[in-house]
Amino acid sequence: MVIILRHPETGELVLSPQGFSFTTLIFGSFVPLLRGWMVGLVGILALGLFSSFFWAHLLGGFFLNWFYTQYLLWRGFLPGCEADYELLRARGIQARGICDENGNCSLYVHRAVGHKASFRDRPRLWVASFMRKKSKF
Repeated sequence: MVIILRHPETGELVLSPQGFSFTTLIFGSFVPLLRGWMVGLVGILALGLFSSFFWAHLLGGFFLNWFYTQYLLWRGFLPGCEADYELLRARGIQARGICDENGNCSLYVHRAVGHKASFRDRPRLWVASFMRKKSKF
């Protein structure tokens, strides 16, 4: 399964595979190298040096595609359609919006009741809660 991600400013299109990566299981550290993702390459090589390359390839097969999708979303890529957005949400990955093939991007604001804050929001929320506690004294 592949999710299409599009960068809103550059228009760059990236296919992000989902699920178990058999190519990482077989070829190991060459997969992030061919994707141009140096952090993933260093991660698999470091895991291989500390354990064994068999375990690094096996664990990389399970987690590499998920980390690669998170990395692309962190770089500013957005899902290419509503179906890709819903698929990311079903996998527990929070995207900021959708960017279609015409370059029209719509950003979503996720502040619903009971919504878990994203990793980027946590420092700001912590400071805000700290300031609220300070103001009560």
